[in-house]
Amino acid sequence: MSGIPDPWGSALQQTLLAACSEAERHHTAYEQTGRLSDLESAVALFSTVLKHAHHVDVRSTAMNGLGMSLWSRYERFGDPGDLDAAVGRFREALAMYPDEPTPAIPSFHANLAGVLRLRWRRTGDDTDLVASVAEARAAMAATGPGHPRRAWRLTNLADGLLALSVRHDDSSALAEAVDLLREAVRIAGPGDEAAGMRSNLAEALRLRYRSTGGRDRALLDEAVEHGRAALNMAPRHPLRPRFQSNLALVLLDRFAARRRPPDLSEAAGLAQQAVDATPEGHPNRAERLITLSGIRRMETIRGRSSGRLVELARDAVAATPRGHHLRSDALLGLGWAGVPVRGRGRRRRGPRPRPVPAAGGRPRRSGPGPGVGGLAVGEHRPAPGRPVRGADRVRPRGHVAAADRAAPGDPRRPGAAALLLRRSGPGRRGVCRPGR
Repeated sequence: MSGIPDPWGSALQQTLLAACSEAERHHTAYEQTGRLSDLESAVALFSTVLKHAHHVDVRSTAMNGLGMSLWSRYERFGDPGDLDAAVGRFREALAMYPDEPTPAIPSFHANLAGVLRLRWRRTGDDTDLVASVAEARAAMAATGPGHPRRAWRLTNLADGLLALSVRHDDSSALAEAVDLLREAVRIAGPGDEAAGMRSNLAEALRLRYRSTGGRDRALLDEAVEHGRAALNMAPRHPLRPRFQSNLALVLLDRFAARRRPPDLSEAAGLAQQAVDATPEGHPNRAERLITLSGIRRMETIRGRSSGRLVELARDAVAATPRGHHLRSDALLGLGWAGVPVRGRGRRRRGPRPRPVPAAGGRPRRSGPGPGVGGLAVGEHRPAPGRPVRGADRVRPRGHVAAADRAAPGDPRRPGAAALLLRRSGPGRRGVCRPGR
């Protein structure tokens, strides 16, 4: 390309490519170690390349790399400006090839899908969620059988469909997500983080079981199998606490369906391990505290001693500041923790509890059996991958706070959790289990 300052093969172009490679090394090092200086170096180097590069291939590489680095920085500090900037960088990278298919385009689509979905989790704007699914489909359209990234992109698309299914109670989206995750697990290669894919599939199967009204208990057995396999495959995996939390939820649903005490005991142990391994400030700590608090409450209802129940519930509230998408769930759990348990182990008659809204705000019916307030918060996130130039980034590490957008009559408005608690009454089996 003549007439530009950095023609292909020139000394400047080689320097800029070397700078991109160095920035990628810093970003990969940050992903592996969490060392902030590496992330700062990656952002600075990619930004410098964009100031000097004019060649479209060099600019798109740097734009994609900067988008991934800003994505990481948002996850570190929670600045929505970084998230918006990451969305912009990936869109700019795509815009550089309006009519020219290149090998990097599917990766840009996949990365854009990930940050749009992450922004939706923060804002609740359905436009981002719908666009995320469309971008993930665009990535899949260019990823045929045998492609080395196919398992990753199947997981990416399935994650968006799971979010759609919870948000809009869309059974067809959920069924498609389960099929995609089954294929991803089936074709996953040695470097594809199969443990994470199995854990994702376990959570999807759990949601599928709930969508059937509890009629197909074989789904829970399959989910337990995949959840346990994920843990066995990854004894030292950095996302092991997520795998433990997901399996705990599956086992709790199976306990609700079949009343097998070992399932409840195993769920409690896994949930406790997940909380113990999750430091304060981690984006998933609130979900794991809510899960553990609910399981301990269930143990108390079943007549087992469950110390620290109120303390756990208070910790969950402390981890969900005003505006957090699980704030109502945590408050509801605190309310239940403070209610004396009556009639332990006996079924109490009474009206069925009202459904509690999912993370996106739309009420979602709980599954059958004894639910626990705030438990349907499985972490079906794409497993982490090592980002390289032009490759998908598949590491959105969990939920972030979502702004409260409570409308008149919305059960998420302040005080709604206490109102639901008063309506449901204490000690009753079948306590509301809000969807994610």
